[in-house]
Amino acid sequence: MSYYNDQALSHHGIKGVKWGRRRFQNADGSLTPAGRARYADNPAESRKTRQAKEARSRLLEDAENADKKAAEYEAKGNARKASFYKDLADFDRIDAAEYDAPIQKYQREDKFRATRKDISASRQTGHKLATNLIAGPFANRTYNSVLAAGGTRTAAMVLRRTSSTNRRR
Repeated sequence: MSYYNDQALSHHGIKGVKWGRRRFQNADGSLTPAGRARYADNPAESRKTRQAKEARSRLLEDAENADKKAAEYEAKGNARKASFYKDLADFDRIDAAEYDAPIQKYQREDKFRATRKDISASRQTGHKLATNLIAGPFANRTYNSVLAAGGTRTAAMVLRRTSSTNRRR
């Protein structure tokens, strides 16, 4: 006797996944360290920019550590190891300098994105203000009631224009 049933569908989760765990937020709503890193103080800065800056700072930190090691070996009189660590520090600085151009590029993209967002918000505010000044509150109520009743934006705009011209006469 077979217990196989091809009509049933069951799912027992994905191995290793912890259900209901919050990675970026505590139960009280405060951010975890990972959440603070994800939602950094500068929200306009993209993830690519942050990652490039972190990689650059890691390389500069490695170069600084290599300089300290070189100084230690020079103090001990081991010129060969000191030279090795100096070269290592130089290579790390060269690698870090290669991140300068991408960081600048990402920052320009972030600035453009933020400016575009600001322009869009200003445009929407201007549109609302102009609509309220020209058409008046009655036209807005009419427009919203047409949309709420399932009408199209075009029909609502036509109705708004006719109601605002009737009001002026």
